[in-house]
Amino acid sequence: MRDPSTKPAASASGRESANLATVQWLIVSVVLSVALTVVLNVALRAFPGASDRIGRGLDNLAAPRPENPEPGDHRVRMIVPWKAMLLASVVLTVLVNVLIRLA
Repeated sequence: MRDPSTKPAASASGRESANLATVQWLIVSVVLSVALTVVLNVALRAFPGASDRIGRGLDNLAAPRPENPEPGDHRVRMIVPWKAMLLASVVLTVLVNVLIRLA
């Protein structure tokens, strides 16, 4: 392991060279991004009507609210369920950290 008090070796151009361990997160991020894109495309092809339903749902979410809402309708419009987003964020964070540790 490298001594934290030492600096990385300078290249011929005077810039510090990148440490492979420092750049690994970028590689993992790009690979996971490509994998997620492939999974989403496969899912949309597996369920042909899904893209139309998702498009209509997003159009409905973006539509203006009525001028006179019904009495008692004081809820905030939620685009994505926050609990699912929180759970997915925690799971993906743990997964990325495990993958980085294994690499």
